[in-house]
Amino acid sequence: MGKKTNILSLGFGLIMLLLVATVGLFFLDAYFVMLLWNWVVPTVMWLNPITFWHAVGFKFLISFLFKGGFSNAVSKAIIDATNESLNSF
Repeated sequence: MGKKTNILSLGFGLIMLLLVATVGLFFLDAYFVMLLWNWVVPTVMWLNPITFWHAVGFKFLISFLFKGGFSNAVSKAIIDATNESLNSF
């Protein structure tokens, strides 16, 4: 029983580490978006600089629009279900 508990806690720790790393990389990427925006856009197009939280929202919006967001997961599930039903014949 003790060995199984150690494996489960190791898996949980690994999942938490990956979750924290993913969120951290998202915010780091948003920080770079803010830096690039504030460096290029105000001088080229005369727009105002943005804050970090504006960059987080901008990053979320861009990833939702161009990576598919929720619809990507739904379409993948439909394609997988269709492939399974076709393979059963």
